[in-house]
Amino acid sequence: MSSLTRELLGRQTLRYGTEMLWEVLPGHQVASLGFFYSVGSREDPVGKEGLAHFVEHFLFKGTRSFSATNLTREIERLGGEINAYTDRTEMGFTCTVPVASWETALMVLIELCCFPTFPQQEFQKEKNVILSEIKSANEDPEELSYDLFLSQIHPGHPELHPVGGTVFSVEQLTLEDLSTWKWEFLRDDALVFAWSGDIDPVTVASRFELLRGVREQTVAKQRSLPVLKPRTFVSYENSDFQMLQVILGWHYLQKPEISTSLALQVFSTFWAETMISRLFQNLRENLGLCYAVGSQVWETEGLSGVHTFLSASPEQAKELLVALRLQIKELEHPPTIQEWEDAKNALAGSLLIASERSEARMLRLFAHWNRWRHIPLWGETYQQILSLEREPFWSTWKNACQLDQTSLLLWGKGAQKILRKAGWP
Repeated sequence: MSSLTRELLGRQTLRYGTEMLWEVLPGHQVASLGFFYSVGSREDPVGKEGLAHFVEHFLFKGTRSFSATNLTREIERLGGEINAYTDRTEMGFTCTVPVASWETALMVLIELCCFPTFPQQEFQKEKNVILSEIKSANEDPEELSYDLFLSQIHPGHPELHPVGGTVFSVEQLTLEDLSTWKWEFLRDDALVFAWSGDIDPVTVASRFELLRGVREQTVAKQRSLPVLKPRTFVSYENSDFQMLQVILGWHYLQKPEISTSLALQVFSTFWAETMISRLFQNLRENLGLCYAVGSQVWETEGLSGVHTFLSASPEQAKELLVALRLQIKELEHPPTIQEWEDAKNALAGSLLIASERSEARMLRLFAHWNRWRHIPLWGETYQQILSLEREPFWSTWKNACQLDQTSLLLWGKGAQKILRKAGWP
């Protein structure tokens, strides 16, 4: 081990190419450990959408040493939590436990990700669970409309199909599909092991290599994907749901750097992400035109942007769209100094609150390494947010968030007629 392993914040390359990232938290009583991979639903083959998500589920169905029930019991009997997620570009498996039980969490993660058994008797049962999950999502208008919106940004791009797949695509999957995908993509040399807690990095690294054991060295499979090129559009789709969903997006056509990402988060905060945001106050509180208002930064390897979400009744949708156009028109001018400073303080404050949770710190380690190959101190990011200047960011972003650069979807009852009446171009 190099001398870096004695630092409070660091990175070490372990056996077979696994990267270990850590943040030692002296005095913390909780530790969080996670295994992460920079692959996700974008790696699903055509016609087998939902495969990565199915693999994530199925790894919990049994390992060389544990049944599905005993695997989770190892963590939950300690009062800990074990979880997993699949996104479009990444997959993660996490455990949060009392710090004295960190070795148990590490052992469970290694069993889960390195020694699954893919039991045949569990396959159809878990497929039924996932099909139920998809059908449940099909009852959620916000999720359905957002999946539709994403699919129209770059039609046919593998990164933009629904993460869980469809009922039809999941029905086609076989146990062999799951096993093949796992061993092709979830390899040791694609693994990032991130953790935070009051633990010694040298001890963690040694324990990882002991529990992982010896294996043949292999190389993770990489898939060549087309460049994601977002387009502007105005689209609609009618549905039987009572509420209309309005989704709009702007895209920043360059690979996001840390400063750009933070500035976009400040913009999203001021624009629609909080109760003090411009859209929440103007469209919901002052005019009463919508129920839900939200916003988020959307980032991929080659571009970034902001997506905004509104929910309204069909009776108010025309007036909402007219008012929304006026709000976009006002973005010809930068946010006021007060808006910018309030948004910065809100974002910095939320970062401080999150810093009290070991899981948030662990997830941040992976996110920064995955995007920028950088693992900053928590206080470094806090100061970066507070030092963000409005004018340099706005000089580039103002051209992206204009009406003629907007991608918009209206989804719900009478969507086509409402768009026409609102005069949306």
